[in-house]
Amino acid sequence: MFSSDSTGIGADSARFIGAGIANTLLTIALYQIFLLFLPHDYAYTLSWLSGFVFLMVIYPSKVFAGKKYSIMRKFSIAVSYLSIFFIGLIFLDYLVQNGLHERTAIFVIVFVSALLNFFLSRFLLRGYFLDP
Repeated sequence: MFSSDSTGIGADSARFIGAGIANTLLTIALYQIFLLFLPHDYAYTLSWLSGFVFLMVIYPSKVFAGKKYSIMRKFSIAVSYLSIFFIGLIFLDYLVQNGLHERTAIFVIVFVSALLNFFLSRFLLRGYFLDP
């Protein structure tokens, strides 16, 4: 497909989609399992934490590969993921309170989160404002 040293948006997008599919399948499966015995906000939080670990390991080294990233860049990506988590949690609660079933609302959240995650991650990891 694309080599890991390719840094164009097409290559980044392809790697992001591949890793994103794996992460999405993992987190949605966990969310659905957790819903069997937890409220939707706890299920979302626990499944998101597993996805967060996946993202912190895979994204900087495999998805947006091509260079070593500073601690500041890695920290900024962690902060962006945390921000996306809170946006997703608030939006999930809003959707469920307004009638969308908790088992299907997660798919809306995944779509919104994926878009935010790609653009924020690419900006933070490909941008040049954090490193000298």
